[in-house]
Amino acid sequence: GVFHSFGSVVDDVPIIVCSGLAKRYLVPGWRLGWLLFYGPQGIMAEARQGMANLTGRILGPSAIIQGALPLILKNPPIEFFENTIKHVEAASQLVFKKLSAAPGINPILPQGSLYLMAGIDVNRFPEFKDDKEFLSQLMKEESVFCLPAQLFGWPNYFRIVLSGPLDKIDIAMERIKEFSNRHIKQ
Repeated sequence: GVFHSFGSVVDDVPIIVCSGLAKRYLVPGWRLGWLLFYGPQGIMAEARQGMANLTGRILGPSAIIQGALPLILKNPPIEFFENTIKHVEAASQLVFKKLSAAPGINPILPQGSLYLMAGIDVNRFPEFKDDKEFLSQLMKEESVFCLPAQLFGWPNYFRIVLSGPLDKIDIAMERIKEFSNRHIKQ
């Protein structure tokens, strides 16, 4: 289909469009994004100034990343995005399969996400009071970092990023399984 920007379709309603590199280009942590403001002349001026003030106070991406942005965005090969989708699908299947075999861990197969969420049956791991304690010990024993999902309002779940190399993801999932086997209440 033909692309139409919001600004060319609507001219009487203010619109803010947000985008960035992290998800589409599999570079979590780069923290490089942008906002586009559309609307009747002057109506977005206060919001635009507020965002400018906010972004001037937050540590953002390095100058090297900012300098690379035009090359990153200019005509990326379609194969890049096709391969990205294939990689994330393969990673989600691998993580789901491996974590399904880990006792006390209940993964949720994502549908179009860069992340997989997995539940921790804390009743089967009585030495840990919650996901943060479980994941802190996992990091200490197995050097595997997963983000506690209570940060997103999902207590006793954790989030796994699916963008890494499959061989490294496989090793990490084996370590989580070994950790679960060691700490599960029989």
